[in-house]
Amino acid sequence: MDLSLIIPAYNEEKTIEKVVMNYYKLFKKKKLDFEIILSVDGCKDRTPQIAKKLAKKHKQIKTNFSKEKRGKGGGVFSAFPKAKGKFIGITDSDESVSPEQFYEMFSQKQNADVVIGSRWLPQSKNIGSSLFRKFLGRGFNYYIRLLFFLPYRDTQCGSKIIKRKLIKPIQNQLRITDWAWDINLLYLLKKQEAKVMEYPITWINSDRKSKFNYKKAVLQMALSTLRLRLIYSPISRLRIPGLRKVKGKIYCLLEN
Repeated sequence: MDLSLIIPAYNEEKTIEKVVMNYYKLFKKKKLDFEIILSVDGCKDRTPQIAKKLAKKHKQIKTNFSKEKRGKGGGVFSAFPKAKGKFIGITDSDESVSPEQFYEMFSQKQNADVVIGSRWLPQSKNIGSSLFRKFLGRGFNYYIRLLFFLPYRDTQCGSKIIKRKLIKPIQNQLRITDWAWDINLLYLLKKQEAKVMEYPITWINSDRKSKFNYKKAVLQMALSTLRLRLIYSPISRLRIPGLRKVKGKIYCLLEN
């Protein structure tokens, strides 16, 4: 099998069928040997029922369910063991990156171990984002570079393609399922000395993202990333009484 595409979905009943079928039809047209894994996570709407219907109708569409909300990373990571393709693709459920753009990324698979979509290369286009959101995106990227020395201009774009053989050795080390899951994944791939290629994409801000409260998310993103940095630092080996009992939306900073 050429490609296993994982699409994490949370409360996407209005759009998920259209998005999945757009990918399905394009891959069929390109004569790919593929599967699409809908990783449905803690939904409160009809997304699980729609996913089941699609899987029943099309053999290339599979499902991965969780009743609990584990975060986007949790949905992606839990689907990794089910993927059968030589390459594992990940993409968002809102078509910020179109199926055509994703297929262009996939066409670069022989040039690298990992291909990640980038909104910040000279050839990239970022449509529909305000200057404030662009400023936040660039600022967060510099923050990530400072903490992890990752050389990539865009770690947070939802579209990525990875050789499946690189996933198994790091699967049990993927700790972060919230804002920093992309960084967790890329950091471990870099430690494997995987060749990573950034590919310029046209990224279109969806209506859903336009309503997203970026200001509220900034602190959560910063703390989640800091937690990841601490997990992979010598500090994580310290045994500080009571520290692991700290709970909250960002979890325990040193939780292993």
